[in-house]
Amino acid sequence: MNPGDTLNLIASKFSVDVRRMINLNPQLTNPDEIMVNQMIVMPLRVHIVEEGEFLWRIAKQYAVPIQAIIQANQRRQSFSNDVIFTGFGILIPEVGVE
Repeated sequence: MNPGDTLNLIASKFSVDVRRMINLNPQLTNPDEIMVNQMIVMPLRVHIVEEGEFLWRIAKQYAVPIQAIIQANQRRQSFSNDVIFTGFGILIPEVGVE
């Protein structure tokens, strides 16, 4: 985590439901005060890319906005929203209602 991060900010950045994150992280006594480098559990799934798949099709399969998938993966090494490679694990956020 980075200075100033809150659970709401992180949930928004990854397009996930903040209530789900709170439930997955009972160790957090205050969701507005996250320590730098503190580990938190994220409600994400992993999709292993198969030959011939496209990001838009994966987004449609999971009913997740393509932008949410891009945001969840953009800081990962070897991720590109232009080209995805067979065998690569793409993080799929569980999109929820706030």
